[in-house]
Amino acid sequence: MNPRKDYLFNTIAGLINASEAVVMMLFVTRFSNITAAGYLTIAFAVGNLLMSIGKFGIYNYLVSDSNNEYSYMDYFIARIITVVVMLAVSFLYVLYAQHFLSYTTEKTIIVLSIVLIYAAEAVEDLYVSLCQKNGWLYKGSLMFISRWACILVVFGVTDCIIHDVCYSLVLALIISVLVFIINLFLYRDYYHAAIYGMEVRNVNTSSASIDVHKVCSLLVTAFPLFFSSFLSFYISNASKYSLEHYASAEIQACFGFVSMPVFAIGLLNSFIYHPQIVHLTTDYREGRVCLFLKKIKKQYFIIVIITGICLLGAYFWGIPFLSWLYHTDLSDYRSEMLILLLAGGFLGLGGYQSVILTIIRKQQYILYGYIPVAFIALISTRHIVFRFGTIGAAISYLFLMIILSLLYEIVIRVHISDKRYACTA
Repeated sequence: MNPRKDYLFNTIAGLINASEAVVMMLFVTRFSNITAAGYLTIAFAVGNLLMSIGKFGIYNYLVSDSNNEYSYMDYFIARIITVVVMLAVSFLYVLYAQHFLSYTTEKTIIVLSIVLIYAAEAVEDLYVSLCQKNGWLYKGSLMFISRWACILVVFGVTDCIIHDVCYSLVLALIISVLVFIINLFLYRDYYHAAIYGMEVRNVNTSSASIDVHKVCSLLVTAFPLFFSSFLSFYISNASKYSLEHYASAEIQACFGFVSMPVFAIGLLNSFIYHPQIVHLTTDYREGRVCLFLKKIKKQYFIIVIITGICLLGAYFWGIPFLSWLYHTDLSDYRSEMLILLLAGGFLGLGGYQSVILTIIRKQQYILYGYIPVAFIALISTRHIVFRFGTIGAAISYLFLMIILSLLYEIVIRVHISDKRYACTA
């Protein structure tokens, strides 16, 4: 184990993961056109949603499977099944979109290319989780970093030369698959060691056999994790899906540009609280409730400060900077940007609250929170966007994030109410 390397390369991988769309959009707006940028905006929204099917929430379960309840073959077959389902749903969606959403050939190729890149990532995710499980997180992070670095470089250079997003994405997809295969070869000794370590401690299965019952059991066990992830992506992109019905590709692109900073608050916040998770868990488990609550309140205050600073900076410099970055006049979208940033504050709060719910072992309420909020998004977002356009999309997203964070806060307060009373008494 190498904690320093793990932390460094995992942080780099996280930053790349958060900036994939930003970097690609930057190239497209400078070397192609705003319409292609609009197509790419919806491609990332669709791709992330479908990738949740491919990954199926199995990553965290595999990493935490310390007793090796399931064999490598169980995880491998389960991942093949989920990726095949992801691809099937992707092609069905494209057929639907061509008939009912008037997808052009260009838009279809862009969406499919991003989805296939994410399908490769879903397969890679299995091996990254194997690395982390065995103390080699930095190896898995390097695998992710090298693949996405090649994707972004190849896409950017190609688009700069030929000014065609479709060809650039197809080439980036090919490179993505090649780098993944090369990484499998380079890190084969680590994977073999990880698989052997799982199999020698698993007396029920063999790496050479397929246990259908165990695979089905794994998929059923992981389903709540998948469903939570799926609903999370749907809620985050519900406004973009609705805009696709009523707005041009140019408007979708501009909305995508001003929504890019939304995740900055959650990212900054996670950098602060992630190192504290173990200490928070220890405080709660050992009954130090006063200290536990004090740290929660402190982090809430930090979220307010980060959100305030981001809003202040965005009010004065946000639009000029984003307009320069994406080579597009975004002066008409200042209100949308500020509303989305405020929503980003509540998104960061909800992310932190989900960690608290996990610590107090009420993680099932994470899913219980997503279900009603996703239902509200399903029945209300399209109507709001149809009536109010992009400002309605921004307000709708803010409204959903507020409801989600309020639901989580109610659960936290109810669960630790007795302990809070003991603390204040």
